[in-house]
Amino acid sequence: MASFTYSFYDIFFGIKSGAGSETIHLFFSSIRVNLFVGLSASSIDKLKHEIDAIIAYFGNIHDERIYAKAKDIILCAGADETFFEKLKILLLMDLPSGFILTEEFADDRTHNTWDKITVPIIENFKKVKCLVTDKAKALMKLANISYDCINVADLSHMLTYVTKFMKRKLLIYKIANLTIENSCMILAWLYTHLIQL
Repeated sequence: MASFTYSFYDIFFGIKSGAGSETIHLFFSSIRVNLFVGLSASSIDKLKHEIDAIIAYFGNIHDERIYAKAKDIILCAGADETFFEKLKILLLMDLPSGFILTEEFADDRTHNTWDKITVPIIENFKKVKCLVTDKAKALMKLANISYDCINVADLSHMLTYVTKFMKRKLLIYKIANLTIENSCMILAWLYTHLIQL
C-alpha cells in the first residue's frame, strides 16, 4: 500500500506540477511519510523514471496494435492547443471515439509544428474526413494542405460566426424598419401640422 501511495504522489506532484525529486522528498518528509517508508530524492527520481518507462512501454505495445487496425479507419479528427501554466500542448484526437492520437508539448503553434507532430500519426489511417478546429490559421492550413480534408469550426466558434453574420443582418433590418417607422411618423406629424395651418 505504501508503494502505491508513494507512486501516486510521485506522479501527481512530479509529473503534473513539474516539481523535482528534491521538492517531492521535502514534501514527503514534511508530512512524515518518511517515518513509514524509506525514501530519498534519488529513490523518488528512480521511481519517476521507472513509471515513465512503463508508460512508454505500454504506449508502444498498444500503438502497434492500434495502428495495425488503423488502415481501415476514416478519421473525423479534432485539433486544438491548450495551455497548462506556461506550457503549450498540441492535442489531436478522433472525435467519435474520443481516442487521443497525440498530446505533445510545443514551443510554437505554427503549421510546420503541427505537420511535423501529427502527419506521421495520420499516415497510419485510411484518410481524414474532416478536421474540427477553432479556425486558427495553422490548423486550417493543416486541414487543407497536410490532411487534404475539409475544415469545420467547432460548435462554439460556429455559433460565434453565425451570431456575427445574423447580428449584422438583423441590425440592418432593424435600422431599415426604424427608418421606415421614423419616415411614417415624420410624415404623420407634418400632415397633422399642415392640416392645422
